[in-house]
Amino acid sequence: MSLDSEPRASASVLIASHWLAEPLCMCYFPFVNSMKKIAVIAGDGIGKEVIPQAVKVIEATKAPVELTYLDWGADRYLRDGTTVPKDGFEMLARDFDAIFVGAFGDPRVPSNIHAKEILLGMRFKMDLYANVRPVRLLDASLCPLKGMEPKDIDFVVIRENTEGPYVDRGSVTNEGTDDEVAIQEDVNTYKGVRRIIRYAFEYCAHNKKADDTRRSRVLMSDKSNAMTYAGGLWQRVFKEVSAEYPQIKSEHMYVDALCAQMVRDPRQLDVIVTNNIFGDIITDLAAGLQGGLGMAASGNIHPGKTSMFEPVHGSAPAIAEKNIANPMGAILTAAMMLRHLGLTRQARWIEDGVLEAVRQKKTTQDIGGNLGTSEVVLWSTKSKFIAYVGDPDFHDGAIRKISRNSDELVVEVEGSTGTRFAVRFVGVESVISYNPEEMGLEALVEMETVAPSRRFVFVNWLEPEDQGGDAKLQIIARDFSVEKLMADG
Repeated sequence: MSLDSEPRASASVLIASHWLAEPLCMCYFPFVNSMKKIAVIAGDGIGKEVIPQAVKVIEATKAPVELTYLDWGADRYLRDGTTVPKDGFEMLARDFDAIFVGAFGDPRVPSNIHAKEILLGMRFKMDLYANVRPVRLLDASLCPLKGMEPKDIDFVVIRENTEGPYVDRGSVTNEGTDDEVAIQEDVNTYKGVRRIIRYAFEYCAHNKKADDTRRSRVLMSDKSNAMTYAGGLWQRVFKEVSAEYPQIKSEHMYVDALCAQMVRDPRQLDVIVTNNIFGDIITDLAAGLQGGLGMAASGNIHPGKTSMFEPVHGSAPAIAEKNIANPMGAILTAAMMLRHLGLTRQARWIEDGVLEAVRQKKTTQDIGGNLGTSEVVLWSTKSKFIAYVGDPDFHDGAIRKISRNSDELVVEVEGSTGTRFAVRFVGVESVISYNPEEMGLEALVEMETVAPSRRFVFVNWLEPEDQGGDAKLQIIARDFSVEKLMADG
């Protein structure tokens, strides 16, 4: 299929996805000419379970991606001694747009040499200097803090990813004696500190929260009152870079105070930037606010270059191969990766499916559900489907008028060719709307809810940052119908 390069409203592609022989979903997404190439490395332990499941979700969106599977991990290492094939990192950087990774670590390899050479090697040798970890609460039931709602926890931690103690520099003298001294060097460079702090400010300036409000604060966290050399550098550079962003409030907290703030009241947190080791620690703490490590996504990013995305949880060998591992972190990581590749609508579709699964308790036991790993994925991909799949002109249209009489609501849609449609909802229970008139319509979607009610969402094809991109219309009703009217003129 080939389409000339036209404005987005000129064409859409109807996609039917399948689970075994059963239809999963039908989704409208704009056709994209260029395929994005993704290397998939499941790794070890539960990585070999959650990554294939997350891939099924990617495939359900029919995102224009080409997936290549690499067998890097403990199995390969034990088979032929290979951790990373010759020129492996060069191949990743040359041939792929992104890398989707599971987890590394296997009790059969006590040294974990393969994990170190693959994961840390990827971060360091590919210079993936920004580790980005969103911390967003999807449902109040997932947070251990009393009274916290989803609107209260939506921040991001940006961790320097290529310096600090993890560069593996140091020494041991007089080993095995009472005079043994071990030194682990914490390496911080002006270039490394400056670029990660600048990344944090740029992220704050160009990314919104889930509720579409702008981010406005960057907090730098260190321990400069004790680690004076490295902390002094971070303090100087933070002041230098923050002066270039007067519209963004710059803040500072010592890392121990930040940890206390996270568990006391995380509502004021927005964008946090910190060094490698502190970022490693506070992001695991932050994951506890959103339902645990099984819910946490991350990206290892170098802007403009091939970047790597991985769920935060480890390989968890104790629960591997039991169909109980939480796949949500991997699924949300997949969404994060697609968004990074410019596939925003597909990412949003995945995120909506996860949100609905959490709300409906269609999850694994660790977050209150009773489903297995594969069943969660099956449910989340089935949780949303196109309610009306008639005239394609409908899906490239715009909402023109809304009228309501008692428990009936009529939404008038004008298609891209001028054809008008009347969408009639009966037995209306509730309506959630925000500036719906003139909203660009990607699809009319039905989300699963408690019978006999049905929940319908008019999907806005504009990006959230575009004018009109924040428009929304959601209706809970007993049933609906679509009547095709005459074209204008």
